[in-house]
Order: sequence, then C-alpha cells, then structure tokens
Amino acid sequence: MQVTVEESGGLERKLRVQVPADRIEGEIDERLRKVGRTAKIKGFRPGKIPPKVIRQHYGASVRREVLGELMQSTFLQAVSEQSLNPAGGPQYAPETIESGKDFAYTATFEVYPEIELKKVDGLAVTRQVVDLTATDIDGMIEKLRGQRSTFVDVERASANGDRVVIDFTGRLGDEPFDGGSSTDYPLVIGEGTLLPDLENGLVGLKGGDEKTIEVAFPDDYHAEQLAGQTAQFDVTVKSVGEAALPDVDDEFIAQFGIEEGGVEAFRDAVRANMEREAAEKINGDVRQQIFDALIEHNPVDLPRVLVDREVETLRSDSVRHLGDVSEDQLPPREPFVPEAEKRVALGLLIGEVVSSKDIKPESEQVDARIDAIAAGQPDPGAAAAQIRADSEMVHRVEMMVLEENAVKALLDGADVSNQNVGFAELMNVE
Repeated sequence: MQVTVEESGGLERKLRVQVPADRIEGEIDERLRKVGRTAKIKGFRPGKIPPKVIRQHYGASVRREVLGELMQSTFLQAVSEQSLNPAGGPQYAPETIESGKDFAYTATFEVYPEIELKKVDGLAVTRQVVDLTATDIDGMIEKLRGQRSTFVDVERASANGDRVVIDFTGRLGDEPFDGGSSTDYPLVIGEGTLLPDLENGLVGLKGGDEKTIEVAFPDDYHAEQLAGQTAQFDVTVKSVGEAALPDVDDEFIAQFGIEEGGVEAFRDAVRANMEREAAEKINGDVRQQIFDALIEHNPVDLPRVLVDREVETLRSDSVRHLGDVSEDQLPPREPFVPEAEKRVALGLLIGEVVSSKDIKPESEQVDARIDAIAAGQPDPGAAAAQIRADSEMVHRVEMMVLEENAVKALLDGADVSNQNVGFAELMNVE
C-alpha cells in the first residue's frame, strides 16, 4: 500500500492511497467463493454453480463492496501510519476501479490542530462577593408574597401592578388582523405580557372605560404582517383589581415546607436559599470568565467540520421544544456560528489543559456528582443505581468532573480579584 499526504491549506489534508491489485483481487475471489456456497441461480443447484457464472452475476456488486470496505480500512491504517488525527470523516474520491489494476483513491479531511497553550496561568478573573443584609431578605420575602398575591376589584383608576380584565380588538387602519382580538383577557400592568404601548395605555382607566390605543410593533416582531406597523387597539376595561399580599403567618410559611420555628426559621430558610443562588451565580460567572480568558489568550485553528457539527446541534436545540421538525423549519445557520466556534475552541483548549496538567476525574468525585444528580429524583437511590449501570451516562459524568477539575486547576493559577456587590446587582434583578 502506497500513501502520500498533501496539505491543502490550514487543517485540511488530502491522503492518496494506492492498494495493490493482487490484494483487491484476492479479497474479491474469496468473497465470491463464499457467495457461491449459498447463491441461488435458476438452472443450477446451490453450491454447484460454476465460478464464472458466480462472477458474472455477483462480480460487480462484490467489487464495489470490497472497494468500499478497503477504502475505510486502508484509510484508518494510513492515518495511523502517518500519525494524523482526523477531526471528522473523510470524503472519498476513487481514481481507478478497473479489474486487474491497482486501486487508488484520495481521502480529503481535516485534522485536529496542534495546540500550544500560550497562557493558562495568571488569567484575570473578578469574583463577586455578596454579604446578604436584612434588607435583601425582606425584599425576597416581599417577592414571595407578591408571587402568591390575590386581586381584589377596586373602583379607582388602574396603575402599574394592578390587574385589569379587558376586551380588545386590534386594527390596521379599518381592518382587524388575525390574532389581534380577545375577550376577558387578564393582564397585570407592567409585567410586559403585551407590547409596552398597549400596557402603558391602560394606566389610568377604570372599569367600564373604553379607549383606542395606538401601538407600534417593533421591526423584528415575529408576525411579519405586523412588524414595523402601527396598529389601533379598541379596548374595553371590564374590571380593575388591586393586589392583596398575604400575611407572613404560619399558613404562608407552611407553603415553603417550614412547619416549626415560625418567622425566624422562615427567614433563615430564605437566607440559605439566597446564599445558594448567589454561590451558583458567582461560580458560573467565574467559570465563564476563565473560559473567555482561556480562549482570548490561546487562539486556535478550528476544524470546520467540528464547527458545522456544533452549529447543527445548536440549531436543533433551539427548536427542541417544538418536537421533531424538518430541515426547512430549522432557523438559519449564520446566527449560531459564533457560539459554535466558541464552544469548539473551548473544547479543544480544555482538552489540552487536561492533557498538559494530567488531570483526571477521581472516582469519589464521580460518585458524588452522580448522587447529586440523582438527589432531585423521587427515588434518589434507584436513580443513582440506574446512572451507574449505564456506561454512557457514567462517561458523561466523568467528562463533567474532568471539566470541573480543569476549571479548578485554571483558577488555582488565576489572578483573582474580589468585588463587593449587592444581591440584586449580582442577580440582575430590580
């Protein structure tokens, strides 16, 4: 077998492989002998068909089969001999397929880049630090009360935070448009359920009031016939309701699983939950900063085949909630390319960090992560056992732990500065 390698530019390689004719013909002859033992051809008894007849009937298909398998097996042998690391499957292009002659083909493919980590220590990271105050806890309790509020009808004019029940009909000029009408529609003003112009136009109205409100649709509105248009909505207010917050009493506290300890125990539980949320947000932000800094300081050539594969994954994930969709229902590829490139670069760099620092997932870590994943299930023990019995699932958990260990190694060598922030600022809430 003769092998030559041509660098087509960047990460692309073109492999030319020539396989001796005697190897091909020998494999075809052996395959035809096997076919002859079981072949059924009219006028001949099974197992007694002359080789010439077998070749006439099956020779072409067996040759195609043998050559297809030879391309795959010799390609793997060739890339191993040439110390090449394909990033994806090759595109085969046969050159000669004539009987009795050497068989030659080319295989075009991309290889993984050779990565030289330029900077992994001293990456700049800002870790936000939060000191929860009594005011933060009071604010969270008010949000919890608001989530369980009820509405009581009032006679006054509506304001932000009130619930209005309305009938409305939307028009472009004098013509109503599809999807622009509803009756007995409940809406809390200020929550952003409807377009801002419409919600703002409802402020100051009482039950029984009628009003026509002009509403400007944004240029990127999902309904093309309305995008960039200004419509009129004829609105009738049926009622105005004022939010009534529940008291922080035993009945309210019990909704959060707290049966003893009263308000003090409830506040402790709220604080603990806020601390968990803050820790998760801080760790996520630090992790993202490490990833971004690693990519910034270590540029790497990206195999297009890996980027294309990641783009398709992102496209499919974006419409997963719709169930099975056809190719023409998927969104365009272009918006997903930057994120796909970032993910591929990060995967390659983390892999090199793992290799260069000899990072491994410890069995205790894997077990702890499996238990943590299973903890949210109705039967955690059974769920953990199911994960451990699935080798693919265990491998996924190992990869998660491996990445965590790589992040920890990068953080250990990072230049970390602390920044004090409030809870609301950290969580980006008003």
